[in-house]
Amino acid sequence: MLNLTLTTYALNGTYLGQQDVTTQLQLCPGDVRDLTRYQRIGSNYILNCRLDLMSIALSYPEPTFYELWLSDPTATDGSARASGPSLYPVPVIISNYRKSDGTTPNKFLADSPSLQLDTTYSGLGNIVPHRRFFLYDNIGGRKVPDPAKTSSTTQTQLQDMTVVRWASYMELRIQLRKDDPSTSIDESQKIYPPYLLIRYQQQVGSTISLSIPKLGASDESMRLPMVSFRATYCMDLSNFWYITMILFILLVIFMVISCGFKAFVHKQSLGIYPMQSEILFMDCCGTLADFFFWGLIVMCGYWFIFFKLQGVVKVLLPLDNPNSAFAAVFSICLVAKFAQVCMLIRHQSKVDIFFMDWEVIISIWVCLGFSSLLYRNQRKENFAKLRSCNLHQRPTKKGKMSVFGEQ
Repeated sequence: MLNLTLTTYALNGTYLGQQDVTTQLQLCPGDVRDLTRYQRIGSNYILNCRLDLMSIALSYPEPTFYELWLSDPTATDGSARASGPSLYPVPVIISNYRKSDGTTPNKFLADSPSLQLDTTYSGLGNIVPHRRFFLYDNIGGRKVPDPAKTSSTTQTQLQDMTVVRWASYMELRIQLRKDDPSTSIDESQKIYPPYLLIRYQQQVGSTISLSIPKLGASDESMRLPMVSFRATYCMDLSNFWYITMILFILLVIFMVISCGFKAFVHKQSLGIYPMQSEILFMDCCGTLADFFFWGLIVMCGYWFIFFKLQGVVKVLLPLDNPNSAFAAVFSICLVAKFAQVCMLIRHQSKVDIFFMDWEVIISIWVCLGFSSLLYRNQRKENFAKLRSCNLHQRPTKKGKMSVFGEQ
């Protein structure tokens, strides 16, 4: 589990105490058991919902400032630290932070979730981190109330609200460390210091719609903007892609050998007849599709076995889903198999098929068999009649009567 701690401060800077992180980082409501799933190491988490700006402007209490800490009870050598809280500060990166010269030094981090902010990163000095953050602000953009105004309606309160600010996007990024073979500690079970990426958004209070818009309306985001919270777990996959590239090259070599062997066998079967280029191309497409298909099966099997069946988290899935290399190989496999099937159908449609009608010969044999059956039945009937006559004939004085005459 990822054990995080928040220290809270009031708007005037008063220290309010510490809290264990559960759902404080999320503006979306829901089941606590579901909202805290991101604290399980390796569980990428995404939650999107719509936030009611009217509630923030008029109903929410004044904002609270937070500082995020990571509980780190283990020392560098793997031993337990001294008793007491061992908290590591988690930096906060505001992606749309703008400097006085108009530049946004943190913007590129929003598109680089696998980038680790350690001492080896060359652009670390250009990033502007922060410590305290808030989820919403309904005080900083409020005008000083006019004492001459005695009536206070919803519309006048919104007019007094210059802007409303909220965290429209929050992402907690955690990266696993690579194992160092020179040490006796398995560092692949450790993580780099995480950081929290936040993008703030603001809206003028007078533009907030008083009525709730219809679902899918064009002005829906003016009252109910979308907010998102994510937890991203990643790791350095350079070794995996290096081995995958070597296996892919070997796969291509075996594929070329297989295509050459099929062409040789096909040439030998034709003898003196020339080989058709269409059949050769069809065989090559089929071989390419088959080899790429089993290559993808092996890749998926690796992730299924080593990610799904691991007891201790050491392997994490790639962040880009689907991966661009995987999608490219799968597309080539699909196109090649489709081309092979089309050419096979075209080739087989040119074959002439002759149907031979054996109905006359079959009728002769049927007639012969039926005649033989009638003949046998007739003999049985004749024999039965003769036997019946022999049994009912009485003997006379002159002699016995036989079927063939007088004896």
